[in-house]
Amino acid sequence: MRGWSHENGDEMPDDITAVLIDDEPWSLLGMKRSFPWKRYGFVLVAESTDPVEAVELICRYEPDVVFTDIRMPEISGMELIDLAMHHGIDAEFVLISGYGEFTYAQHAIRLGVFDYCLKPVPEQSADELLERLSRHVRSKHTARLLDPDGEVPSNRNTNAYRANQVVVVRSECPTFETGKVIQRSCPGAVASRLGRYEYAFLLETRADASHWVAHAVREDTDVIACGLSRFVPAAVGPRPLLREAQIASLYRFADASGRVWTYSPPDLQVLSHPLRSLEEAIDRESRSRLEGDLHSLRELIEGSQGGIELATAVWNRIAAHLQSFVDRHQGGAGAGQIPFLTTRELVRHYHNLAAMISGLHEWILRSWQRDSLDGLEEGGQQRMKALVRYVDRSFAQPLYLEELAEEYEFNYSYCSELFKRVTGRPFTTYVRQRRVDQAKRLLTSTDEAIMEIAEKVGFEDQGYFSRVFRSITGISPSVFRETQSNANEG
Repeated sequence: MRGWSHENGDEMPDDITAVLIDDEPWSLLGMKRSFPWKRYGFVLVAESTDPVEAVELICRYEPDVVFTDIRMPEISGMELIDLAMHHGIDAEFVLISGYGEFTYAQHAIRLGVFDYCLKPVPEQSADELLERLSRHVRSKHTARLLDPDGEVPSNRNTNAYRANQVVVVRSECPTFETGKVIQRSCPGAVASRLGRYEYAFLLETRADASHWVAHAVREDTDVIACGLSRFVPAAVGPRPLLREAQIASLYRFADASGRVWTYSPPDLQVLSHPLRSLEEAIDRESRSRLEGDLHSLRELIEGSQGGIELATAVWNRIAAHLQSFVDRHQGGAGAGQIPFLTTRELVRHYHNLAAMISGLHEWILRSWQRDSLDGLEEGGQQRMKALVRYVDRSFAQPLYLEELAEEYEFNYSYCSELFKRVTGRPFTTYVRQRRVDQAKRLLTSTDEAIMEIAEKVGFEDQGYFSRVFRSITGISPSVFRETQSNANEG
C-alpha cells in the first residue's frame, strides 16, 4: 500500500500537521480512527505503510509530528527518526510499538522522542497524548512567529514582540521561581516556551536586567543555565536578541563556574595560530604535537568570552580539514566522515568542552587509520567481524541494527559507523544489497514465483521488493529474469 498525502493546502495556519507510518494497514487505520485528531487541532497530511516512502513524505511536508511504528521492513522506526533528523526535520516523534522491550524505550529516550506507546493505545491515553503534544507544538509555533529578520507577521500584535533584552532560562522542571520573578519585575515581559523546560522572556525595560535576573537565579535551584542577550536602548524585533540569549545559555559548555551569562561576541581571531598549528600536526600525523595543540585550544576557549561559539568554530574548521586529509590520503575511504555541527548539535553530542576535545582527538586518530578496524581493541574487532558474518548469514531475516549493537556489545551510533567503515555501506543499504543479490541468483537459477523469491530473501511485500530491486538494478525483477533467460538462450 502506497501512502497518501494531503495536497489541497486547506489546513488553518495554526493546525498541527502530522504524518502516520506503520507497515500494517489495519494498524494505521486503527490509529487514524481511534485518536481524537480534530479535537486538538491536528491535520493528517500524509500516511504510509512503506518506511522508505515515509522518509520522502516527512522531508516533503516537514510535519510538526511523526507517529511511527518501530518494527518495519528495511528501515526501523529508530532508523527512520535518525534519517529525518539527518535531513534537518524539526518534528516531534512518537513511537508506537507492539513490543514493550526496554531497549526500545532506552533508545527512544536517547533519540529525544516525545513519547513511546504500546499498541493498542487506550482511548484515554491517546487523548492525553494529543493534549500534551498540542500544548508542546503550539509553544514551538509561538517561538517561530518571528521571521529571520526579527519582524512580526502583520496579523500579530507588533507591540508585544519588541524587546530591549531577551532572557533564556533552562530549568530541570516545568515551573520555576525565576520565571515568576522575571514577570513580576518586568510586567510587560512576553514568555514563550522554546523546548522542554526551556523558556524565553522578551523584556521591554529601561536598563540592563542582568543584575536582578542573576539575583533571581541564585534563589532558584531548579535553573540549570540562564542566558541574557546584550541590552539595547531602543526596543527592536527580538530575533537577534533571542539568538544571543540562547547562545549565552549554552556558555556552561565551556564555563561550568556559574549559571548566568550575558552574551559577548567571540573573537575568532584568537583561534588563528593554534588552529594552524593543529592542522599542521594532523598533516604530519604527529601524535606528540596533537596532545599539546588540543590542550592549548581547550585552555584558550575556556579563558575566552563566547566559549561555545569558539568551540563550534574549532570543531567545524577541523572537520573540514580532516575531510580534506582523508580525501588526499585515503581517497575518501577513511574511518567515516566527521560531521559538521551547529552550536546546539555540539552541545547534544558533547556535554562539555573536555568531552568535545576528547571527541576531536578520537576523530583525528581515526583519520590516521589505514585499516578499517585499526584502533579498535582485539575483542571489539572480533565482535564486529562476527556481527558482519551474522548479517551475511541472516540477511533474509528481520534485522535491526539497534538490536545487533546491543547483542554484540556496541554503542548504537558507534556500531553504525563501524559497520559502514567495514562494509563500505550503511547497514540498511548493505542488507538491502545482499537481499537483492540473492534474489538475482534465484531469479536466474529457479522458476520460483517472484512473490516466493521476495519472501525467501526477506521481503514481506512483493510491491516493496520490486521497488527496492528496481532502485538497485534499474529494472524490475520480471524484466531481469526475462533478460537473463534470453541471454542464456543466446
